[in-house]
Amino acid sequence: MRMASEEGVRPVTEVVKALRHNRHIADNPSYETIGRVSHMLAARKTLVYGVQVEGIPRSTANDLLRGKRVRGPIKLWQVLSLGATLRWIADQNDQLDADAMIPIPELRRLYYGAEQREPSASAGGKTAARPRHHWPPAGPPPSIGPVEAVPGAPGMSREREQATERLLDDARRRGSDAWWSAYEGVVPEWLAAYLTLEREAQEIRVYAPYRIPELLQTREYARHTIREDMPGLDRKTVARLVKLRMRRQELLRRSDSPEYWAVVNVRALQRGTVPPDVLRAQLKHLLTMANFRNIEVQFIKDEAARDVICPRPITIMRFAEGGYLDMVFVQHPDHGIYHYRNTDVAYFSLCHGTLAVRAIQPFEMVRTLLKALDRL
Repeated sequence: MRMASEEGVRPVTEVVKALRHNRHIADNPSYETIGRVSHMLAARKTLVYGVQVEGIPRSTANDLLRGKRVRGPIKLWQVLSLGATLRWIADQNDQLDADAMIPIPELRRLYYGAEQREPSASAGGKTAARPRHHWPPAGPPPSIGPVEAVPGAPGMSREREQATERLLDDARRRGSDAWWSAYEGVVPEWLAAYLTLEREAQEIRVYAPYRIPELLQTREYARHTIREDMPGLDRKTVARLVKLRMRRQELLRRSDSPEYWAVVNVRALQRGTVPPDVLRAQLKHLLTMANFRNIEVQFIKDEAARDVICPRPITIMRFAEGGYLDMVFVQHPDHGIYHYRNTDVAYFSLCHGTLAVRAIQPFEMVRTLLKALDRL
């Protein structure tokens, strides 16, 4: 897709996904709030993060963030004004990870595409080619520790980090009082706090690099993966772990269920060691789950995800009660690591947003699954 002018640009789905990610980081302000703030910034007639903001009607913000056409193609000024408005909203609250947002220059690049041509300021209206480059740059090494990849993050206050640390410590202590206590004998210590906090999350974002996420698994798929990951377990223990995983999935069917957003590597749709009948039933189950309004699943190709984050399952939990940072859980075969420092949270949030931008669109989930079923 090449374009000669802004008017010729058709809606760019990558931009929509980036804007939705930024709205999430800004704590999902209402469309009315977005419209009011954008008009306020426009009235100032000063640059906001390098953007001359124009007022965005509430209905336009709604259409943009839901990927609808806005009386024709999406305009660059709409994308940049919305991006600057969301950043301004996030910056007014020191409890939000504004630096985890996809930045304004990247919104511009996504609008034009990695190899598109942007209107030039030169005489005669000629265009200048924009060089291809990757974003984000090559980040931290695969071993994830304290992240330095988000420079200058003002982040949250130290008080919120301490509050989140206390939340994690409390979840670790609850043990016998937690909802999963009946399965205590088969729950490893490193997973216990996660199981407690998962039930209390308002929003859950996931990256699944090689398996269908556990909250979306069928019983037989769960049984196969548990046996494969822990081959020494006896049949009774496997059965209890499967039952526990099925109990966890009740979370997504509650009346107050959290928003669940998973980015899944397409490798999870390939047979590998999974018996074809088990995988076929699992893919059909995902088709059913696509009907849940609180669940969004995107698939990403391996080459698009490889330079973003190390290939470990990542879960980011946000809690309804204020005063806490998001909690990040990185799962390894025999242990899990919890992250709640501001720089870490900002890094993982940015990674998930980047994966979502690069991934196949959510509405193409059904087509992707049907193709995988055909291959079986």
